[in-house]
Amino acid sequence: MQTALLLLSVALLAESAPKEFEPALVQMKPLAADPKDDELHKLLKERFNAALGETQALYKRALAGVSNFESLFDAANRLKHAGLEAFDDPKEKIALLEKFIELAKHVEKISEVRQQAGKIGAEELYRMRYCRADAEIALLRLKSEKPK
Repeated sequence: MQTALLLLSVALLAESAPKEFEPALVQMKPLAADPKDDELHKLLKERFNAALGETQALYKRALAGVSNFESLFDAANRLKHAGLEAFDDPKEKIALLEKFIELAKHVEKISEVRQQAGKIGAEELYRMRYCRADAEIALLRLKSEKPK
């Protein structure tokens, strides 16, 4: 019975994380340098690009089972924070949060399967739910802000 449950969980995991799917956040390109950038904007872009590279690398490692999703979301949260400061346009900020939420939902589904299979503890699944809900709250708040 336990073997059948494990096989079903593996099948569900494969179903919930097809190899051809890669969240938009993980596909983002680094922010390009602009000669008009002042020192602050150069550093904001540098920080964003560092968090993006770390998130992309940890996503691949987490899917391969080499790293955990908690490490991925530590990096993704840094990316979210860096992006919200680096982007001036509210539309860019909204797009970033939507990409973050897409990643969070994807990882949450994978975590549910892994938790049901006994591969991770419930605390890791709750952490993924927290990260997704936190980003959805930030998105709702951003969308409800009045333009300045």
